[in-house]
Amino acid sequence: MPGSTGIRSRRGPGQGGTEAGRALAPLARSLAAMRAILQATTNAILVIDRGARVTDFNDRFVSMWSVPAEVILRRDDSALLDWMERGFADPAAFRARISSIDAHDPPTTDVLHPLDGRTIERHSSAQVIGGATIGRVWSFVDVTHHERTRQQLREETEILSWLNRTGLALSSTLEPLAVVEAVTRASMSFSGALAGSFIPHPSLADPELLPAFRQHAGPPAGASLLQADSHAALAQATQEWQQAFRCDDLERDEAARGLFVRAAKDPEPLGVRSLLVVPVAPRPDLVLGALALEHPAAGGFPERVQRLIGALSTHAAIAIDNARLHARVRKESTERKLLANLQRTSAQRLQSLSRRLMQAEEEERKRLGRELHDRVGGNLSALGMGLELLRKQLPDDHDGAIDKRVDDLQDILRDTMAHVRGVLAELRPTALEDLGLLPALRHQAGVLSARSGIQFPVRGSEPSPRLTPDCEIAFYRVAQEAWSNAMKHSGAHSVALTVSQQRGSITMVIEDDGHGFEPAELSAGTPSLGLTTMRERAQAIGAVLEVGAAVGAGVCVRLSLARGSPA
Repeated sequence: MPGSTGIRSRRGPGQGGTEAGRALAPLARSLAAMRAILQATTNAILVIDRGARVTDFNDRFVSMWSVPAEVILRRDDSALLDWMERGFADPAAFRARISSIDAHDPPTTDVLHPLDGRTIERHSSAQVIGGATIGRVWSFVDVTHHERTRQQLREETEILSWLNRTGLALSSTLEPLAVVEAVTRASMSFSGALAGSFIPHPSLADPELLPAFRQHAGPPAGASLLQADSHAALAQATQEWQQAFRCDDLERDEAARGLFVRAAKDPEPLGVRSLLVVPVAPRPDLVLGALALEHPAAGGFPERVQRLIGALSTHAAIAIDNARLHARVRKESTERKLLANLQRTSAQRLQSLSRRLMQAEEEERKRLGRELHDRVGGNLSALGMGLELLRKQLPDDHDGAIDKRVDDLQDILRDTMAHVRGVLAELRPTALEDLGLLPALRHQAGVLSARSGIQFPVRGSEPSPRLTPDCEIAFYRVAQEAWSNAMKHSGAHSVALTVSQQRGSITMVIEDDGHGFEPAELSAGTPSLGLTTMRERAQAIGAVLEVGAAVGAGVCVRLSLARGSPA
C-alpha cells in the first residue's frame, strides 16, 4: 500500500537519474498529469490485479470508504478490502463478488448498499496493457442524493396524483359524513398518523350536517388527546380556529401538553408525541371545523405534510360547503337550477385544483432538473476535457497502457453523462419550451425509437397560435404516457402520433398496431394508473380524453382541446 492516499505507481530499480530514467521522464510527467486528473474526479477509483490484490486507488476512494490512516500505512492489500467489507451486512458476499468477476469479463455495473444507508454505483472494466488483461479498474460513484431525489420525485408525483383523485372523490359526493371520512382517512394515510378526528365548529347553525368523526389506524394505544369537550383547547391552540397548530413533541412542549392532556391521578400512556390541527374553512369568515391528527413519533408532521393536509382540508371544506348548500337547495323550489349551478362551480373548482397540482408537479421536475444540471453537468464536462487534454499530452513512444486506461475512464464518463442526460430529459423537456410541441414530440419519439426499436412517426403541424405552456406540457405528458403504455403492453411495431387543428380545436391522436385489448376489461376492474394520470392531465386543461381499443386492432388515444378552454 502507498504511503499517501493518491494513485500510486511502482518504480523499478535504476529509474532514478539513469539514462533510462531520463528517457521515461515524459512518461512520468504524463502519469503525474493523469493522477492529478483522477484525483480531481468525483469518482472513487480502485485498481486490482488478477489475484484481486489492490494496486492503485485515489483520495476520493479513501474518503468515500473512510479508510483510516493506519490501514493505508500498513501497505496491506487484504487489510484495505477487509476494511471495506465491514461496511456491508454480508461481508463475505461483498468479497465473493469481487473475486467472481473474472478479468476477461466485459464491463459490469452494479449497485452497493452499505450499512450507512448510502447508495453507491460500482462500475468495473478490464485493465489491459500490451493486449494482455492484467486486472480491473473499479469506479465507485455515490448516487445517494440522486436516488433520494428520484425517490422524492416519485413520492411527490404519487402524492399529487393521489390528492387529485381524492379531490375527484370529494367533489363527487354531497354527503358531509362521506367527505369527513374521506379527508380524515386520506390525511392519516400519507402522514402516518395514529389517529385522526374531525371536530365540527360549535357555532354552526346546522351542526347536524357536520357530525364528529374519529378514525384509528389500529387498536387505540393509550389515552386519546381529543375528547368531546376539546373545543376550548382547539380554539386557544388555533387562534379561534383561524390558524393551523402543530406540536412536534408533546413531551417537550409543556404549553401544548397542558392544553390537550388531561391531568389525572393515574394517567394512561398517551402513545402520541406530535399533533397537527388544521382548520376546515372554505373561506375566512366560515369555519366548519378542524381536522386533528395524532402521530406516535416526535416530528411526525413535517412542513411538506402540513402543506399537503392544508390543501386537502381546503378542498374538503369546499366539498362540505357544497354539501351544506345542497341541503338548503333541496328545501327550495328552485332546487334543480341551483343544483346545476353547484355542479358547475364544483367542476370549475376541481379543474382549478387539478391545474395547480399539475403545475406544482412540473415546477418540482424543473427544480430537480436544474439541480442535476448545475451540480453534475459542469463536473462531467470538465472531467471530459481533462481526459482529452491528458491524451494529447502523452509522449509518442508510450506503450499504449495509458491510452487504454484513459479510454476506460472516458467510457465511464460517457455512460454517466448519457444517464444524466436521460434523467434530465425526463424531468425537464427543454425542447418543448424552446421549439414547441411538435419538435419536442419528434425529439422524444426519436429517443424512444432508438431505445426500443419501435417506430414512432410524428405527423401534423405546430398549433398556431401556440398553445399555452400548461396545455403544451399536458399534451406532451399524455403522449409520453401513451407511448410508455404501448411499449410495455401492446407488442406494437409502430405507434403513430398525429396533431391536427381545425375549427378552433386541437386534436392529438396516438394509434398503435399492437394486439389491443377488450374495452370491457377497463370497466370490469380498476383503471390503470397511467390511464388515470392521462385523464387527470386532460381534465386539468379542460380537454377531453378518449381511449378506443379492440382485440387485435391496437389502441387509439385521442386528446381534444377546444380553443378558448381555460388553461
